[in-house]
Amino acid sequence: MQSVFQLLVFRYFSRFVVVLALINCGGGFRSTDSATLAASLASSSYSLDQVPKPTVALPAPALVPSQNTFFALSGNPIPQKQVFAHYVTCCGFGGPKRGIAAAEEDIIMAQSMGITGFVLNAGAWSSSYQSAVANMFAAAAALNSGFKLFFSADMTGLTAANVVTMMEAYASNPYYFHYNGRPVLSTFSGETETNSTYTTPVAWWTNEVLAPLQTAGINTFFVPGFQDVAPFPTQTSQSYWNQYVAGQVADWNSIVQGLMTWQLLSAVSNTGGNALAIPIMNAYTSALNAVGKVYMPGINTKYWGSIQSNNGNIYFEWQGGASMDAQWGAAITNNVPWVEILTWNDFNESYMMPMDDFEKYFNWRFPTGFTKPSLGYAEMLRYYIAWFRTGVRPTITKDAVFWFYRTHPASATATNRTIPTGQTTGPVTRYVPNSPSGAVPPNADQIYATVFATSPATLSLNGTSETVAAGINQFSTLFVAGPAPTFSLSRSGTTVMSGTGADAIQSHPVYYDWWNSSGFIEGP
Repeated sequence: MQSVFQLLVFRYFSRFVVVLALINCGGGFRSTDSATLAASLASSSYSLDQVPKPTVALPAPALVPSQNTFFALSGNPIPQKQVFAHYVTCCGFGGPKRGIAAAEEDIIMAQSMGITGFVLNAGAWSSSYQSAVANMFAAAAALNSGFKLFFSADMTGLTAANVVTMMEAYASNPYYFHYNGRPVLSTFSGETETNSTYTTPVAWWTNEVLAPLQTAGINTFFVPGFQDVAPFPTQTSQSYWNQYVAGQVADWNSIVQGLMTWQLLSAVSNTGGNALAIPIMNAYTSALNAVGKVYMPGINTKYWGSIQSNNGNIYFEWQGGASMDAQWGAAITNNVPWVEILTWNDFNESYMMPMDDFEKYFNWRFPTGFTKPSLGYAEMLRYYIAWFRTGVRPTITKDAVFWFYRTHPASATATNRTIPTGQTTGPVTRYVPNSPSGAVPPNADQIYATVFATSPATLSLNGTSETVAAGINQFSTLFVAGPAPTFSLSRSGTTVMSGTGADAIQSHPVYYDWWNSSGFIEGP
C-alpha cells in the first residue's frame, strides 16, 4: 500500500506546533505520531508529567510527540526516579543562535517523552556557551514544569576555574537539580586531570574544584562520568566486572557521591551482544550501594562516529530495540535511581531528538536526508521511561511495530566523502561488537524490528514471516539495496496494520550514512 506523506501543522496558543511527518497508510492505526500536543493533553492514556505549554512565539515551528501511545501506565511515578538526557549545550533546537523560545522546545519535546531533565554538557565557558546555558535556565523558569538541569563538565575543553565559575553561577538556581539538598555535578571525562602541584586526579579534583566550591558555600554532589569506569569491553563475565568495578569504586570513593558510566562503550560486546549491559550495571550497582553512593548508568540508542575518520568512523550495532530492552531492563532490575540517555542532540555521534527534518529548524548544512528522524526510538523510549519511573511494566493496549535499519549496505562505496558542512564521513572500518579487529561482518546489513503485541500474531518483516508472541518480540532479517522496507502484522490471515519505512536502501549512496532510519506503526 503506497504511503502518502503529510505534514500536519496546527496553531496552538498563538504559534505553530508541527507534528511528526506521518505515513498515512489507511485504516484505523497511526504510523509515527499524528496527534497534536493539545489533543494529547485533552485525552491521553499516557501521562507521567503535565507537559508544559509554550510561553512565546517560536522563530520556527517545533516538533512535539503526542502522548497518545500504545501502552497504559500501570503505576504512578516514583519521585526518586529521574530520567535525564545528555544535552550538548551548543547544539539545541534552532541551531547555534537560538533563544529562550527554542530552548523551551527542547524541554517540551523531552518532557512529553517522560524525560525529567537535561544534563548540560559544556565543552567551553565562552560567551556563546554562557548565553546558551542562560537561555536554557530561562526556558525552564518560563515553563515552570518541574524540569531540572545540571552540568556535565566536559573536561576535554574546560578548566577547573571554568567548572567553579559555572557552579557558582547556577548551583543555587531553583531549576538546578539538587539531591539531598546538594547541587549535582557530573562530567564527561576528567579522569586524568593533574598538574605540577596535584599529581593525582583525586588530589586535582579535591583541591582545584571541590574544595573551592566548598569554600564558596557549594556542597557539591559529585557524580562524574570518568571514562575509565567503563572501558572498552573484552570481558563478559560477572566475576570480571565485579572485580574491576570494585577497584574503580575504591579509587574514586573519597571524592565522589556516585559514578556515571558511558554505556556506549559497554552495553555491547565482541561476543555477548547486548548482554554486557547486565553484568556492568549489576557490578556498579552492588559496589556503589555497598558504600552508600549513587549509580547513574548511561543508556544508548545508537552511535556512529560520523566524522571520526581517525577512529575508523566507529559504529556500534545496537540491534534496534533489542539493546534498548536490555539496557533499560538492567537499569530497572538493579533499581538505579537515575539514568542518563546518551544523547539528546550530539548530531555527530548519537542523537535522540525526535525531529522530522533537522535542516528545516537548524541549518547545519547536513545533506538532505543525512540525519534521520528518531521517530521509532522516541516512541519506544516512552514505554521504557514509563516502566523505569513507575517501577511497574506498562500494559500494552495496542499492537505496535517498530523498525530500524541503515540506508545503504556496509560494503557500498559513496560518491562523496565530504558533506556540505566540510566534514568527512565514513567508510566504517571499526565496527562494534566485532572487536578487536573492528571489521564489518558479512551479516551486518540487517533490518531490526521490535513488536509489542496484545496477542499472538504474524509479522511480515520486508517479506520474511515471523511468529509473534504476546508481549515484546525482537526480530531481524538481512537487507539488500532496494525500495523502503515494508512491515505488516496479521492475525488469522487478516492484516491488522501495515507500514513502510521512510527511506529506500541505496546501492550507491552519495554520502556514507550509517544513521538508522526508524519508524513505527500502532494499531487502533
